[in-house]
Amino acid sequence: MKQKVIFKKNKVDKILGFPRITELPTNWYTLNKNPLDYFDEFDVEYFINSPNNGDKYDFNTSIFSDPRVEFQENPNGNYYYVIGPSILNSFFNKLKEEPFSFLDETVLFDVKSNKCKIIILFGDDGYFGEKILNYRKDDELRIINRAMVKKDLPKNSVHFVSQNLLVPELVKKYDYKFSASYILSPSLNHISQENLHSDIDYSNVKKLFLCYNNSFNFSRLYLIHQLIKNNLFEFGYLSFHKSYDKVLFYERKKALNQILNSKNKEIINKKEADLIYNLAPIKLPKNKFFEKTNFDYFGQGLEIEHYEKTFLSLVTESNTGKDTIYFSEKTFKPILAKQPFITVASPNSLNKLKELGFKTFDKWWDESYDTEKSYVERIEKIMLIIEKLSKLSNKELLTLRTEMISILNHNFDLYQKMRNERLFINNLPKF
Repeated sequence: MKQKVIFKKNKVDKILGFPRITELPTNWYTLNKNPLDYFDEFDVEYFINSPNNGDKYDFNTSIFSDPRVEFQENPNGNYYYVIGPSILNSFFNKLKEEPFSFLDETVLFDVKSNKCKIIILFGDDGYFGEKILNYRKDDELRIINRAMVKKDLPKNSVHFVSQNLLVPELVKKYDYKFSASYILSPSLNHISQENLHSDIDYSNVKKLFLCYNNSFNFSRLYLIHQLIKNNLFEFGYLSFHKSYDKVLFYERKKALNQILNSKNKEIINKKEADLIYNLAPIKLPKNKFFEKTNFDYFGQGLEIEHYEKTFLSLVTESNTGKDTIYFSEKTFKPILAKQPFITVASPNSLNKLKELGFKTFDKWWDESYDTEKSYVERIEKIMLIIEKLSKLSNKELLTLRTEMISILNHNFDLYQKMRNERLFINNLPKF
């Protein structure tokens, strides 16, 4: 076995009764009577769900289940100190206001002595560093860098891990003091395969595409608008939930129109917006397997029946902005179901998939949409593909699928291989 990789485990907190969570300051009890007061409402569940032994994290056990990993309270040699892997909505605000205030003096001394490296682990979503015109200009990466400067931490003594596959490139581009890597395992391992079987029947396709949409965001709003405008809406099975109230929906429509106007595109008028809003919620029927299984999150469920009735997946990823590429379970579900896909994601996402070893479908349709900088242009190009495919008969679609089978099998096999790989430890910075 290779040399052990040592992580520091905090001692049992006398008040909590279990090892102190790394994001909780050592003197938390002098700041708040209740430790939960230190976290916002979205982070509380991660605090509560943190296991009492401190050795494993229920968020993604595959990250720390590597046999090389060992947790110690008092490491003698070099070690890593993990912050995370909870989502911690308020983490960056705290880091900005009080840089690394949650580190105890021993850890801080070891960091400055190059004995310890801090691992900031955000194993969910890829919006860290993402930029979207008129909406989001996330500053998380600069906040980490500024906190290191204010605390006078050595270069590369902090390592940021997230699911934004571009973060390592951004760190080099802006010459930040910290290092970075990305992980895919949370998304790869998030999908339940209980309902997956080898004899998926694609001989009875009912619709051209399958498109899951849980919530309104700019790109999904524009996609639905374009499907309706181009008379393509009825060619798909879609879910479209009313996750936001009416006021917020129309605020987002207004912001989207500002983007469309800046691009000299036709804006979405009130009548069109009302139609879209009143469509929701659209819910696809769930099978018995899905109803009887207790999922923490609906995205875990793989409803094979939906895939069997459709030719391709029109994937609307969580992130579509600049400076991010994020593959959630939304991208990997059609790969598991051996179905071709078109993605509304960030620019160059398909190219990144190819870098990872997956194959796409440029032999059968124009994938140049992937290089468009704005999701507006990407979606408009995608509409041309959907329109062309909508004119094919079911028999012709099945013929295309037969032609694609080697690619579909390749992607499926690569997914299964990747989900079992333990890459987190391999990508940690060296001492």
